[in-house]
Amino acid sequence: MNVEENKTWTIKPYSRKGDGNVMPHVRAVTIKPLYASTEAPKCNIYHNISAIVFSKGTYAGKNFFHDFSDVLIPLFITARQFEGEVQILMADSQPNWIEKHKKYLNQISNYEIIDFNQENLVHCYPRVIVGEELGFEVAVNESSLHTNIEEFARMVNSFDVMVGIHGAGLSNEVFLPTNAVLIQIVPLGKIHWIAFTDFGIPAIDMKLKYVQYCISEEESTLIDLYPRDHAVFRDPASFHKQGWAAMGKIYLDQQNVKLNITRFKPVLTRALEFLGGDRNYVTWPDLSFCDDN
Repeated sequence: MNVEENKTWTIKPYSRKGDGNVMPHVRAVTIKPLYASTEAPKCNIYHNISAIVFSKGTYAGKNFFHDFSDVLIPLFITARQFEGEVQILMADSQPNWIEKHKKYLNQISNYEIIDFNQENLVHCYPRVIVGEELGFEVAVNESSLHTNIEEFARMVNSFDVMVGIHGAGLSNEVFLPTNAVLIQIVPLGKIHWIAFTDFGIPAIDMKLKYVQYCISEEESTLIDLYPRDHAVFRDPASFHKQGWAAMGKIYLDQQNVKLNITRFKPVLTRALEFLGGDRNYVTWPDLSFCDDN
């Protein structure tokens, strides 16, 4: 791991991160990267499956809303990729709550739930997810003039979701499998309609699920080049009126994107919802993550 030597940190593996009433009562999990196997404690039990450390929190158990929205649904979204071949290490566990939802938990994991608070043995897993990772296996790539098109197309065709900033690279959507999800990130400049016309409409015609995300001013590098009261932000239409060259120079050539992952996370959640639904069901494109920028 590319982190500072001997650095440790803690995380509270519970979904309601912004709830100041409940988070102080959620057990913190300490994470420490090790740089040599000799630094690790001796394993008492070896596993050949992955694990998820997850907290039940304090609201769950009070009503069905919190049971599902705080624990069962986030846990399902995180664990779905493993198709049951994953073990749950439940922090803040309650045996009666686990028994109550045993039917659902058995659909998420094929293995016994371990009480993280009470377990004293050292369990070793090849991979562990601690808290709110959404479960995507990420591949970053960019084609060029020297790219082997056949190999690149085969790679794209293996994706469930493709994410890209508006531009020619999104033409690779033609290689996505039917019912995959295309997420187009749209920079500033009132180009959302261009983005949708160029790549959104073709995606729908190719039976892809489509989500369009428009960035905020804080996610644009233009804030480093122009004052916030500049026409670049306040009047993009004035650049459109000057023609494609003037508009493109500002919004396509000068602009880069610094994605706010917290703001972007609901988009990934939406993609998972698309993937988890009926693959043969025709869905409308989701443009709800775009305002009129």
